[in-house]
Amino acid sequence: MKLRSIYPFILVPFIGIVIIATVLWSVVSTFTHATPVPGRVPIPSTIGKYTSNSKMLARTAANQPLSLAIGLNLRNQADLASYIKQITTPQSPLYHHYLNAATFAALYAPLPSSEAPVIDYLRSEGFTITATYPDHLLVDAYGTVAQAEQAFQVQINNYQAKSGQYFFANAASPSLPVSVAPFVASVAGLDSLLQYHHKPHTNDKGKAHPALAASNASPNAISCPQQGAATIPTSYTPSQIATAYDFTKIYDSGSLGEGQTVGLLELDGYSPNDIALYASCFGGKNTQIQTIPIDGYNGAAGANAAEVELDMEMVLGLAPRLATLRVYEASISSLAAYNDAWARIVNDGTPVVSTSWVFCEQGAGVANESQQENIFFQAAAAQGQTILAASGDLGATGCYNPQTGANTSPSVDDPASQPYVTGVGGTTLRINADNSYQSEQVWNDRAIKNGASGGGVSKVWYQPSWQRGPGVANAYSTGYREVPDVSINADPQTGYDVYCSVGGCRGDGWIVLGGTSAAAPVWAAMVALANETASKAHGYNLGFLNPSLYAISHGMAGTSYANSFHDIVPVQGGVNNNDYIGNNGTYPDTSMYDLATGLGSFHALNLTQSLITLSLGGPTRTTATSTTWYFAEGYIGGNFQEFLTLENPDTKQAAQVQVKYLFATGQGPVIVHAVPSQSRATVSVNDELHNPPTGPGRAVSMIVTSLNGVGIVAERPMYFSFNGINSGTDALGSTKLGQHFYFADVEAQRNYSSFITMFNPPGG
Repeated sequence: MKLRSIYPFILVPFIGIVIIATVLWSVVSTFTHATPVPGRVPIPSTIGKYTSNSKMLARTAANQPLSLAIGLNLRNQADLASYIKQITTPQSPLYHHYLNAATFAALYAPLPSSEAPVIDYLRSEGFTITATYPDHLLVDAYGTVAQAEQAFQVQINNYQAKSGQYFFANAASPSLPVSVAPFVASVAGLDSLLQYHHKPHTNDKGKAHPALAASNASPNAISCPQQGAATIPTSYTPSQIATAYDFTKIYDSGSLGEGQTVGLLELDGYSPNDIALYASCFGGKNTQIQTIPIDGYNGAAGANAAEVELDMEMVLGLAPRLATLRVYEASISSLAAYNDAWARIVNDGTPVVSTSWVFCEQGAGVANESQQENIFFQAAAAQGQTILAASGDLGATGCYNPQTGANTSPSVDDPASQPYVTGVGGTTLRINADNSYQSEQVWNDRAIKNGASGGGVSKVWYQPSWQRGPGVANAYSTGYREVPDVSINADPQTGYDVYCSVGGCRGDGWIVLGGTSAAAPVWAAMVALANETASKAHGYNLGFLNPSLYAISHGMAGTSYANSFHDIVPVQGGVNNNDYIGNNGTYPDTSMYDLATGLGSFHALNLTQSLITLSLGGPTRTTATSTTWYFAEGYIGGNFQEFLTLENPDTKQAAQVQVKYLFATGQGPVIVHAVPSQSRATVSVNDELHNPPTGPGRAVSMIVTSLNGVGIVAERPMYFSFNGINSGTDALGSTKLGQHFYFADVEAQRNYSSFITMFNPPGG
């Protein structure tokens, strides 16, 4: 197969057999600033540091086409950060109370009135608007170099890097008129720094599976790999991984992926025939695969197809009855397309997403892109989406260039270092003869130059409040985000059987791959199964994982780190760190959290149960159950999002709960919901009444009745944007009607709006 690399903005799939062949001349970038122009505001950029170290060849042709993605700023960012903290913090009353995409857009996304000036300006400069999104986070535009130079007041040139790479780029930061700039977070597409290179792969682990090389004569009849030996080097089948990490126990509990969706962000295509052949051996034959091309990408399997097929096959093999696998395919050469892929993922609300494409956090041009990614990831966290990212395969030196030996300072990779992303590192897994778990150590194949678990300390993001626990405060801590969060088997010497016959795979068929590129989708498969378990029992997905994972590390709500994780500790005679270049010993593998393997790998069923336990361990309330609950106050549409939350504490019986809606004009729909014993359910009133938050405003009351006499508790959370105020309320229903009501405080002055809501139920 072939290797791939992109630089200076290194955006590469970290397959463990890959050695990156790039030159990154400068990794510590400073913002460049265009000469101030009256009436214009610069958009921060780090590109000047790189262009200043490259040779300018000529002006870029004025008629050369450009595709741009203009990112817009979020609204109410402090409120959003607070809300995300509440919904992702165990024991918070709002834990797992996610927003849907429409509600997120109504409360926090850019307003249409913010998007319109950007669109109008681009059109006035001759650009064609090619796409917008429901949440208004991104505007796509198509034009020429000449139009871009005029619109953004930059000069776009052709350059040659010291490595020999040819690219075009804006020489300085773009700028926009003061009437437009405040709405804009980023401008992607003014350069072509995302060029990639590849060369033939020479590592034996990437060649055809020796026992199966002759089995590929017929595309419809292949031999399936047998289970690998317990001695290293070896390769593992999905059943061996499932046994070692206790997937089999979660299968036995009834969760195999039914009803679940996983998404993959990819920068190449794949062969459907390869995937079908893999599934014929290992599972996923009935999974619906949705290929989602971004910006018209043709989906052809290219030099990097092995990465795409590795990701897909890891998920299919370990979540064998997964309902849907969404493959978002974008061009590797377009940063605009990369951003468009994330915008689509956020708008789709895909519950679990894995990406194996990473870039050096300190690379030229990265700082502004990191901020744009962070906007997408905040939206994902608010909507209950889990984002998992490979932590990289260059150990403690994510910017290191193996070809030249440049950039040996400790560094980490994006997006794993993002605060709303779960970074996944790599281990070397040893199993017993019966495939049960034996031991793990940090993955570091520096002796054979075959990769190491990415990890270290961010230089961009401060350490989040949730990143606490044994081992997190260590000798290398600086107050910034630490990576990775977790890990799993990634060593190509204990790699995964993958079927790939296209692109860089050279028609090999069965090959053995590893790397954190494999680790991230393995975690995605586990999270999909955990979501299935949580959804069946309690009606929610796990969402942004990190606060819960670290809460388990210090035993919150009676959970146990030892039962949930495999602690990756030093082994006798091992390297025991992720120092890939062998010059400073960073970062050592220690007990519990460390910068090489994070919190460690999982016991699939036990970790799932611990994550669910956190949800049940929140603040207790002494409210008595009732079979009838009344809600006089409620509002949908007009930037209001209303929910009904139901709890059934009964230890044996499910509750059949009827919700009767009442409007000012009379009775509305009557809908029945089943709430299993000892569980909860959330009903979106907006969705049930087909009135989104952006729709017309309408007052609504509810009568909630348990039809089969099982006592329940009912609450009504409501979130809104009203007269410039973004907030929410949570009201417990009344269990009986009354004739007299007292209100101690009703404010009618000083810009207050007070209302009394009343309803008269049928027969009341």
